[in-house]
Amino acid sequence: MNWLLFLKHEMKIDWSHPEDINGIWQSEKGYSIDFNGPNGALCGLDPLLYPLKLSGYVMYENLSYQGDGEWKAERYNWKFPPGEAVSNGSWQFEAHVVLQLTADKKAITDNWRTFRKIN
Repeated sequence: MNWLLFLKHEMKIDWSHPEDINGIWQSEKGYSIDFNGPNGALCGLDPLLYPLKLSGYVMYENLSYQGDGEWKAERYNWKFPPGEAVSNGSWQFEAHVVLQLTADKKAITDNWRTFRKIN
């Protein structure tokens, strides 16, 4: 008696690539992030909302591609003492976050922040 055995093997294909995050991504909050390599720096700041001296500072650091449109990163935020001018603040570590790319590769979310690719 001859036996024929078929094995079903499902191969998961990663639809995203590490370089998909590279470029400029715009927030609805009046600023953009330029992701390039392991960091994401502020750019395109609305001068009515943010001190221009923040432009170029790293907001996301140590980006690490996880696959399936996900990157882990360290997020920094500009903090200033209550009652002080915004310009008197400093960059401080805020959280370890996961950036999630949408399937159409046109947006990235970080918890409550959404960025749309503009370049």
